[in-house]
Amino acid sequence: MSEPYRRLEIKKYPKKLLSDTPENKFWKRFESIHSKEESGAITSIAGRNDADLIAYSSGLKVQIFKLKKEQLITVKDNYRSTIVSTAFRKDGRVLAVGEETGTVLLHETKKRNIMRTFNKHDKAVHAIAFKQGESHILTGSDDLTVKLYDYGIDSIVKSYERIHTDYIRAVKFVDDNTYLSGGYDSWIHLIDMRAKKPVSLSFEHGSPVEDLDYIGETGRFLSVGGVEVKLWDIRDASSTVASSKSNQKNLTRVRALGSLQRFATTSIDQLLKIYDLNNFEVVHQHKFGAPILSFELAEDAAYFAVGQSDGRIELLRRKVAVSAEGVEEEEKEQDELSMIEKLLKFKDNRVVKDYRYFNRGIYETPSQYEKAFEEPKPKKLKDYELSLIHI
Repeated sequence: MSEPYRRLEIKKYPKKLLSDTPENKFWKRFESIHSKEESGAITSIAGRNDADLIAYSSGLKVQIFKLKKEQLITVKDNYRSTIVSTAFRKDGRVLAVGEETGTVLLHETKKRNIMRTFNKHDKAVHAIAFKQGESHILTGSDDLTVKLYDYGIDSIVKSYERIHTDYIRAVKFVDDNTYLSGGYDSWIHLIDMRAKKPVSLSFEHGSPVEDLDYIGETGRFLSVGGVEVKLWDIRDASSTVASSKSNQKNLTRVRALGSLQRFATTSIDQLLKIYDLNNFEVVHQHKFGAPILSFELAEDAAYFAVGQSDGRIELLRRKVAVSAEGVEEEEKEQDELSMIEKLLKFKDNRVVKDYRYFNRGIYETPSQYEKAFEEPKPKKLKDYELSLIHI
């Protein structure tokens, strides 16, 4: 006697979680406005200035992209050695360029001529920071020194010898008299330029420090090194405020968006990740085609630029509304924080096509993490199943 017919079991896989969360919708509003492949890796990117300029370096060449005109210009393409760092003055009128040989050159961005040449380092200058409101720049080098240089009178104001025991990779001003420096010796030092003993506090990151970013007037700063990003209170070096290890390979850059309570990191594993500063959770991520070596993000999240090891530079800007006359309109929100808060109130109103789901209850909808259990009901056989019965 033949066995009763068994229905053909069709494999069911768990549903994919919804990816169109309000946070993802915000970051997906960015569109590419410039993409170009250079002959060498993108070693540095500079932005965050009032003139809406973005500079990036590749090999012996430095180029500036003007956001307002969407125009690319070459500053210089025949430097004596590889460019490893770039930085803008706040007004965007001066661009500092650090070479692998230790030379720092200051360019006037409008005419692109060289204003000053600074030859006081013996090795590559990977870290440059402008002092706001004064004609001072801070430089950190592989020769284990940090120098404060007055380009107005072409002289060194301060020189800090061997405050690190390994290469210096990041310097950031906290205020007019203090700054942070981070190096491959895994230490971050808070330097007071008024004190006889300059090192006020020392923070141990635990891995070679690649980058730092100070978060406005909050008294906190971010550091990245190895696969870990850490948040510190500048008044307490004993412990971290928060930390995260969500990457498989080394992190390269970090940028904070204090007004939005967000920050971004990039890494060798090709990922750009956006974190919530309050709980250190990843709220969005984007994967690029090659390891990310350099990165810049606007303070108001209007644009970001990504430089990759294969020489590709990607510049993306947030889409703006366009009126009926074709004129671009700015966002109506007073600040970017209110815009994200508005997006977070977004309610997902989807059209329900499954009658069983509809009959379950029109006033309740399960979230993407919930599962609906239904009473077993007799199932009708499909046409192909009826054919299988008679085989």
